[in-house]
Amino acid sequence: REKERRGGRDRSRSREIQDRDSHNTRRRNRVDVGRDRGHHRSQRHPHSRSRSPHQKRRRRSPSSSRSPSPPPRSRKPLPDQVAAFQGETSTDVAPPVEKEKPNFANTGLLAKESNTVAGTNITLKYHEPPNARKPPASAPWRMYVFKGADLLDTIPLGERTCWLFGREQKVADIFLEHPSNSGQHAVLQFRYVQRKKMDELGFEKMEGRVKPYLMDLESRNGTSLNEEKIGAAKYVELRDGDLVRFGESEREYVLQLPPK
Repeated sequence: REKERRGGRDRSRSREIQDRDSHNTRRRNRVDVGRDRGHHRSQRHPHSRSRSPHQKRRRRSPSSSRSPSPPPRSRKPLPDQVAAFQGETSTDVAPPVEKEKPNFANTGLLAKESNTVAGTNITLKYHEPPNARKPPASAPWRMYVFKGADLLDTIPLGERTCWLFGREQKVADIFLEHPSNSGQHAVLQFRYVQRKKMDELGFEKMEGRVKPYLMDLESRNGTSLNEEKIGAAKYVELRDGDLVRFGESEREYVLQLPPK
């Protein structure tokens, strides 16, 4: 009986040893398989960090996710306010229309009436420019009227800014008797003109003076200055000693400044 008991004990011990060996072999096989898998992963991704089989892969929470990038901003001009109020969203805005500046000058019949001499139906061909000025007292211009060698008249020109020559006595300041002259033949206008001038130090400065100018009012036979006809409707500067003739008249009109 003792032998049988010892044999049963030996058998149970051998079974326990076998079970331990089988358990250890299984455990070793699992470790070897895990090592092989990690080795293969490291070969596929050499720069990736190896994770343990029990380590779970972390996921980003929705709060830590990156916000979407804003849409690209348009470089087109903003829509018009009128279009926005009407519900239109078109960005094709027409360029602004430049407003026409107001014109306060008389036109048409109003201009004709403004140039009409009071009490007559005569319309003036000429109106004075904005720079019309009387000559200063230091320059007392005069006009001498000659016929041949005879002095017919002396006209002081400093009394007004403009002198109209013609056959129309109702509007003319200086009456022209010859039939070759027009009703409104020519005009003598004093104008304030500024010009650049160099001073003693070589700097430019503006200098203004009142000077006489002659203009032919598109007369039939023209106006001559120093025996040469001048163009119509253009200012021509007059100087001391100039000789003026109107049409085919023999009268000579000499412009002079008295000696100082």
